[in-house]
Amino acid sequence: MSKVIFFGPLVQAFNSKEIEVKGEDVLQVLKNVDKKGIILDLDNNTIRPGYIILINGVDWRIKGGKITDNDIIQIIPINHGG
Repeated sequence: MSKVIFFGPLVQAFNSKEIEVKGEDVLQVLKNVDKKGIILDLDNNTIRPGYIILINGVDWRIKGGKITDNDIIQIIPINHGG
């Protein structure tokens, strides 16, 4: 299993700082975790803008989104004021 760690307001949105989940890639993990479509656009099966997603500290796009057991997935919202 992989560990998903949430930051900022996502901790409250998912009622947890960390969860363990199965999945072969980031999109599959998000489908299992994000039933409300907070991070994942459920219609298009894409990650919404405004989030940094890291797999073991590396941008998920660089790794092709693939994950293995014991990987750590960090989801960091980009919050800013105007």
